[in-house]
Amino acid sequence: MGIWGILHDTAALVVIICALIVPFTAMKIKNSGKKEAVKRAGTASTLLRIPQYVLIVSLITGFARYGFHFTTWLLTVLVIFLAILAFAGIATKAAKTVKQQAQNGESYTAAAQKLFTFSLLSCLAVIIMVVFKVAG
Repeated sequence: MGIWGILHDTAALVVIICALIVPFTAMKIKNSGKKEAVKRAGTASTLLRIPQYVLIVSLITGFARYGFHFTTWLLTVLVIFLAILAFAGIATKAAKTVKQQAQNGESYTAAAQKLFTFSLLSCLAVIIMVVFKVAG
């Protein structure tokens, strides 16, 4: 395995770890106090932002490692890749909203629910991506 393989596998591992942690962090936000919600929302936002950049690295190193051969498998992986980025982006926006509303003393339960939902969808999309990559 060359350097591209090591980078690609490490990037995939980072995305998987972050994707699995965020839903559990988001789940605890609804029942926490305002200070704790601000802290947890900041953590969730960071844990969601890291995979967004790492996924780009994973995509580039994957192309460098395997080449770009347009197949049904590649199209499926690219659609899942875009879904992960979309869900993570929506969840990051919800985390920022939770943080802002908690700091202002407003109710943040709707934004916390949205954060949990989209972080869970992002996590499920990452799991599906891993299954497709192993199967491919």
